[in-house]
Amino acid sequence: MRGDERAVSIPLTHALTFGITAILVTLLLSSAGAFLQSQEQVVGESQLNEIGSDIASHTESLDRLNQRGDSGDASVSPAYPSAVVGDSYTISFGTDDDGGGVVEIETSLRGHTLDYPVSNETTLDTDAEMESTDPVLCVRDDEITLGEENCNE
Repeated sequence: MRGDERAVSIPLTHALTFGITAILVTLLLSSAGAFLQSQEQVVGESQLNEIGSDIASHTESLDRLNQRGDSGDASVSPAYPSAVVGDSYTISFGTDDDGGGVVEIETSLRGHTLDYPVSNETTLDTDAEMESTDPVLCVRDDEITLGEENCNE
């Protein structure tokens, strides 16, 4: 006489069902985490692009004011977030390969500096930089500079 093996298939089926379900849920959660991380990168880059373009625009506006020939200083204090995706950033002026002015944004979110070209005739203070916590741009003595400590001298 043979033994009845039907009772074994029910617990085995339940165990396999739970195992497969656990694997699928784990895969779903890990792929959702990867998706959220990639979206965080996209949002961070978008915010940095907005800030860089805005700083370049303010720099060009200060340049136009200075080119009008009016004596005096001018400054602008734009409102930006102090961190982008949890990382602070540093803004400075530099030059591109052709010698033109650029706004440079450096953050640990990116592996390299982001550059935004500036069309200017006024000298840019390439030694100055500003942290994300004190965004101030000013034109003083025919030079556009950055940072609270440079604009409040």
